[in-house]
Amino acid sequence: MHTQHPATPAEATGHGTAAACEAPLFYPRLLALLEPCQASPRLALRRQVRRLLRAQGPREQALRCLAIEGVDIVTAALLAGAYGQGEFKSAGAYIAFVNSGRASPLREAPLHGQTHHLLLTAARTARRSVAWRERYQLCRRHGRTETQALKGLARHLARLAFSLMETRGDYLPGGRISRSRHPAPAN
Repeated sequence: MHTQHPATPAEATGHGTAAACEAPLFYPRLLALLEPCQASPRLALRRQVRRLLRAQGPREQALRCLAIEGVDIVTAALLAGAYGQGEFKSAGAYIAFVNSGRASPLREAPLHGQTHHLLLTAARTARRSVAWRERYQLCRRHGRTETQALKGLARHLARLAFSLMETRGDYLPGGRISRSRHPAPAN
């Protein structure tokens, strides 16, 4: 038995109205592409996501996320699409929306399971990179299981992606963000 999920991102995060997105249908269409993900070859899926990003997606934000070690085009598009779904008060609210990190006993299934799954996949890839290896190993040395360490790294990657998109800064290797040299879009 599934529980009912909030109808809008604003309800999910406790915010007011959702932000005006460049393309309001991008995120739902991206999620629809991922539904038959098991049947679709990964390369074909990447092509479809690139095409959708070029046509109507938040391309600039996705490119920012793509710079993070471990994040591929599909994950970057989902992170950018989720960011465009609402006005998040903090990185914590954004992370709660994409549901990376702690499990909630109130819900049986994650609200945005595809994003959560892809963040964990990104964390598995990132833990092998020079930039994130030490952070992952530190979590393990502190007695965390492999899954707990991966969830922590996935949460950190989501927080970093949110900061990149919020500040409009550039990613620097090792998890640092440069000051924004890009003006915010005029509304």
